[in-house]
Amino acid sequence: MKLSTLVFRTMWKNSRLYGLYFLALIFSSGLYFSFLTLAANPSVVEMNSTSMKAGAAFETGSVILVVIVFFFVLYANQLFMKHRSKEFGLYQLIGLPKGRIARMLLLENSVMWLIAVAVGVGMGAIFSRFFALLFLKVVEVERSVTVEFSLDALVQTALIFVILFIVMYLQSLLHMSRTKLIDLFHTSGKAEQRVKRFSWISMIIGFMGIGLIILGYYLSTQLLTSDKFNTENALYVGMLTILGSVIIGTYIFFRFSVSALLNVQRKARQGHVKIVDIVAISPIMHRMKTNSLSLSLITTLTALALAVLTLSYIAYTSADTRAKENMPFDIGTITEQAVQLEKEFDKASIEYDKHTFTILETNFDLKNAYSREIPDILQDDTMSLLVVKEGQVKSMMPDLILNDDEVAVFNYAKMTDFFMPLEKNKKIELVDLKQKATITMIEERFVLPSMLSYGSPIMVVSDSMFNEIKKHTTELPSIQSFTGFDIKDEQQLEKAQDIYMDTTNGMATVGKGEDSYELNFSTQQQEYQVFLETMGIIIFVAGFLGLAFLLTTGSILYFKQMSEAEDEAPQFTMLRKIGFTEQELMKGVSYKQLFNFGFPLLIGIFHSYFAVKAGWIMFGIGFEKPFMTVLAVYIVLYLVFALLTLRYYRKIITKSL
Repeated sequence: MKLSTLVFRTMWKNSRLYGLYFLALIFSSGLYFSFLTLAANPSVVEMNSTSMKAGAAFETGSVILVVIVFFFVLYANQLFMKHRSKEFGLYQLIGLPKGRIARMLLLENSVMWLIAVAVGVGMGAIFSRFFALLFLKVVEVERSVTVEFSLDALVQTALIFVILFIVMYLQSLLHMSRTKLIDLFHTSGKAEQRVKRFSWISMIIGFMGIGLIILGYYLSTQLLTSDKFNTENALYVGMLTILGSVIIGTYIFFRFSVSALLNVQRKARQGHVKIVDIVAISPIMHRMKTNSLSLSLITTLTALALAVLTLSYIAYTSADTRAKENMPFDIGTITEQAVQLEKEFDKASIEYDKHTFTILETNFDLKNAYSREIPDILQDDTMSLLVVKEGQVKSMMPDLILNDDEVAVFNYAKMTDFFMPLEKNKKIELVDLKQKATITMIEERFVLPSMLSYGSPIMVVSDSMFNEIKKHTTELPSIQSFTGFDIKDEQQLEKAQDIYMDTTNGMATVGKGEDSYELNFSTQQQEYQVFLETMGIIIFVAGFLGLAFLLTTGSILYFKQMSEAEDEAPQFTMLRKIGFTEQELMKGVSYKQLFNFGFPLLIGIFHSYFAVKAGWIMFGIGFEKPFMTVLAVYIVLYLVFALLTLRYYRKIITKSL
């Protein structure tokens, strides 16, 4: 028989085994080629409102994709080599030398990879325009897109996947050269290290793993709110402790905790054995020693993917809120320019509401107004904050009424509460006036752009107190007045923005003489577009990378379960012969797959939840809905792989008799 004939017959025989692997290669090569194509397309990568170019994000995404595919290829190939060990042993037994088997592997994998990459590149070229339109839809940019076939992208894709193929093939040769003929027939039996008994020490270590995970969760909730981390070094130590305890705890959990818990359950049965114990619990316990590292890695990376996708989604959906923080009005600038701008609006018959604010800056002592202890690195004896008068804020909030000993806090974003947790009805001190005041109101609403206060809150005082502060102020802020315009008719907004750009070019000159400098005041719509484009790029790339990661990890779990199903086939035959039905065996298998797919996902969900909860405030507003949305997609896709695995097990069990 010709070598080529043997290769194609072997490929056909193993088509079920390689099917998902083949599809993953197609998806990876297609996505990689598409990213490179989009990165080279000016109509896609040139943004309207930000200097950030999407091409850099696509190129970065392509590099991360290569790392994901590299991990997937090597791990999947290791499982395939183990699965086909008996086949290679048989070839050697009938006299086929290792060199000829190596050539067979080379031809077999070359054909599969060539077809997969060719199909992937073809699909990538076809879907590149769709991806481009989808990307522009995400960033809300209207633009015609023409995507041409990129020869550079093709060459780079071919080069990367040739390198991956060479590494994969060398791994196969190393496996063949280091394995003796007799070992090839027993690889599956030797691959898993059996755990004969469980000691109390193992059980104690197992519960320590659970304790480490809980410790990491607890510290993540205390990192920015507890006085235990009140120095910069303490914060760094805290973050490293959280990371280390969760990762180490996850490994210990799979290595010791699972087996310990299942051993407790098994002992509680007092010798009574069910089909679930035979088909599910015992295999899980005895394989956990070798599966713990891979399950820990999959769990950690799943948590990372969920956290990154959720935080990206949070930032993307918070673009409108962030834009209003940076510019609370449709259009705003310093009052000197606003006078000329107002004339132009009147000339163009544009109706608007005008809000003008005189700005002062004074020192406050806030330490008695905090609702909790804050880190020392964030504490100051006094803090210089911007002050505006009550009468001018009434144009936005007519019901605002303040006495001379009262202060209202505006521009109080959710992130501010982490670093400056002010509490209503608490006393503060105006240091320059040596006067106490009570905080009567804390509002998230912004009255001045956040760039003017550098993210700090704005203090609103009564008009008479404002005048007293002015008397005691020796140094005026660089911007002493600001005017914001809200356009009444949305249909006139675009025209008003054009007038603003023509009149001011979006810039304002602050100060005089050598101390003057230019300050950029973007419109609220421009700020929104900047945030949307920036975060849209990130969530678009992160979404596809998350999908690629899910496909690879799900495939690895699927391949591993296929290999275990083949190993357990004799056990199923024996159980069927002694009277167990197919439904009873499938019940045990279902419990096993619930663990293999459900446990890494469940623990990854908990990891990502606490990670997102600790850091979401820095990315946007509200994390529950984005987290649940991302989670729902991941659960559905993982369920697909679990159902494919159950389907494969059912075939093995059906053929067991």
